[in-house]
Amino acid sequence: MGDYLDPYTRHEGVTHEDAYNNFLEVLEFARNNRERVILLRGNHDEFLSDENRECCRHDYHNIERNSKLFKDNEDLFQFAYREGDYLFTHAGVCTGWLLQNNLTHINEDNIVDYLNSNPKTLWQIGESRNGLNDWGSPLWCCWLYDWQNDDCKNPFKLKQVFSHVRLEKGMYASNEEKNIYMMDVRNCFLLKDDEFILLSPEN
Repeated sequence: MGDYLDPYTRHEGVTHEDAYNNFLEVLEFARNNRERVILLRGNHDEFLSDENRECCRHDYHNIERNSKLFKDNEDLFQFAYREGDYLFTHAGVCTGWLLQNNLTHINEDNIVDYLNSNPKTLWQIGESRNGLNDWGSPLWCCWLYDWQNDDCKNPFKLKQVFSHVRLEKGMYASNEEKNIYMMDVRNCFLLKDDEFILLSPEN
């Protein structure tokens, strides 16, 4: 779901080399299983594909190596994916971002095609991340901080699944409808029969 590199080395106990070697394995597995694997792009990945874009944090010492690796495998990535009633992105699509860009024509039927066309609006950073826009894009949206705001709502009937903001534990559903799921909790989940099942290392 994006941000494969640039770990929090001091907090997670994962070095930049650990992340890089893991990313190599992810890329190999994805290329050998194209029909089974969807790799989504995150804000850090976008920085690696275009160094002219700002990023809040990255591996300064290995930027050329990491950027080349991402660019060489760019065909494996996309910004959004839909499976049934579930929409998967890096940071989620909020109502405020759609209104901010007057995207009145975007709905649950065309949102995936729109995002995967790589529009310029994807690099909008919201105030909660010290950006210049009111609302962050599906690469930058911060539901954890903004979800109480009326414009930080799920604009679709789809259930949205994303990561972007690291949580300490559990899985976060931000509203009573439970149609917003934040999955950046350093665990693996299995979606089965419309429920998310936490997988233990033994699974």
